[in-house]
Amino acid sequence: MAPGGHTSAGLELENVIAARRLELAGKPGIAGLISNGKTFFIAVFASIGGLIYGYNQGMFGQILAMNNFAKESGVS
Repeated sequence: MAPGGHTSAGLELENVIAARRLELAGKPGIAGLISNGKTFFIAVFASIGGLIYGYNQGMFGQILAMNNFAKESGVS
């Protein structure tokens, strides 16, 4: 028996499974992202959403701190 309680058949099966996972994973990095159009679209869409959300938070944070806004909205 191999170290760790694995038999040679068990190790062979693990190697086959690992090879199949690598095959399914595709290319890593930017090349893999661009090669799959659907994944690329989702990544771009999520990035733009994050950018717009951050811009929105930055703008409204400044607006809420303005004295005129507080006075006009009846907060102060």
